Amino acid sequence: MIVSLQEIKEHLKIEYNEEDSYLQILILAAEKFIQNATGKTFKSNQLAKVICMIIVADLFENKGMTVDKIGESTRGIVGMMLTQLNYHDKDSEDEAGEAS
Repeated sequence: MIVSLQEIKEHLKIEYNEEDSYLQILILAAEKFIQNATGKTFKSNQLAKVICMIIVADLFENKGMTVDKIGESTRGIVGMMLTQLNYHDKDSEDEAGEAS
């Protein structure tokens, strides 16, 4: 996992456990999104971790189908970060492996 449930809960300032299952689903979805977008599986890459946290936060905080200005801005930032991960981030092999 790029990011743990506890890290996501701290990032979102969630102290209760009722959303844990949903957050786990969002974490897995965000990691799969990053893998599909880059063709790589990341384990400890800090940029991938930030992207994962942004995606989970955006999905969690914007559960409805509407997109506000913040959501659009977040999506633009994530797109640029994914491009960097895909083409410019030359981390060591222990941080990024090939997708399975």
